[in-house]
Amino acid sequence: MNRLIYIFFGLVWITLAPSCQKGDNYDGPNASFFGALTDAETGEPFQSEQPNGFRLKWTELSHGNNVQPDFFWGMQDGKFNWNFAFGYAGANYEIVPIEGAFAEPAPQTFKLDAGGRVEINFKVTPILRVAATHQLAGSMLTVQYVVTRPANSGNGATELSRVLVSGKTKYLGLANQGGFEESLSSPQRALTEEDLGKTITEKITLIPGKKYFMRVAAKAANPSGRVNYSPVVEINVP
Repeated sequence: MNRLIYIFFGLVWITLAPSCQKGDNYDGPNASFFGALTDAETGEPFQSEQPNGFRLKWTELSHGNNVQPDFFWGMQDGKFNWNFAFGYAGANYEIVPIEGAFAEPAPQTFKLDAGGRVEINFKVTPILRVAATHQLAGSMLTVQYVVTRPANSGNGATELSRVLVSGKTKYLGLANQGGFEESLSSPQRALTEEDLGKTITEKITLIPGKKYFMRVAAKAANPSGRVNYSPVVEINVP
């Protein structure tokens, strides 16, 4: 009996082994797309964080109405890139940025041929707009910033603002673990409606002979809990 069992499993292995070695016969991803989000009013790159800043939702329309969408994270300067798409004759896709600190724009559709690389850009209205300047006197960093609320951006109540500083990474963000150094950043400030449009000043003591990265975060209530930012700047302390 045992001998028959061994013979049976041996025949099964002989039958399946060639198919395992051949693998599947599907082509891999052969196309890509990329783009950027910019402030609809200023034309500047939309400032976010990575990850936990915003996502891209893209759906292949060519296969009907029941196709599940795919998602990936955008970059902290508003750019996005995806190198693992499938292009072919008649391929039609829809894409839209979602879950960011902005009023979501209308989706866009695009076609993607085999080997193709397509650019898709979006103009978005940030929930809050953050403009920051800084001065360095010795090792004393003075940051001044103004937070405003663009028209048609949504009316979520303002919540907080903070100057973020790190000597370890340029990928600064409130939601990212290690995205800033607590001891170097300003205390979290309660941001009120009365603060909008006014200059807020923070002073931070840095260590001589080091390089730092700085940006300002401001948050208003929004469904995804995302945060608006000023651009990241590099600061070299002599």
